[in-house]
Amino acid sequence: RKRGGAQSAQAQTRIYLRWKAGISLGKALASGILYLSLALPLWPIVAIFVFWLNWIPVFGSLLAIALPLPLALADPHSDWIKATVLVALPAAMHIVVDNLVDVQVMAQVMMLHPLSILLGLFTAKILWGV
Repeated sequence: RKRGGAQSAQAQTRIYLRWKAGISLGKALASGILYLSLALPLWPIVAIFVFWLNWIPVFGSLLAIALPLPLALADPHSDWIKATVLVALPAAMHIVVDNLVDVQVMAQVMMLHPLSILLGLFTAKILWGV
């Protein structure tokens, strides 16, 4: 329902959570396909973790990027190129999605300008060191 020409906070939150779930699923599927193509052991479990870790701001993406590295290094058939690709490609994806896609979705749903969201994130980083 609309109140005063704007969506209620509950409706905005519901829409944002649906978008966030879709974005998380997309990141998990993209990561899973990458891990499968590179023959990473336990790739489905790592992809599931990518989905759930995407819900944790900042640290979730860092953990999702670092998670496959020990598995790749423990694999006797792995080399440094594979380990580099397993970190570089997911890192690029997380950076783009977290800083562009998530911000745009939040801006649209919460009816805020994307720069105000980025400014809020930078302020939180400065204040809390997150």
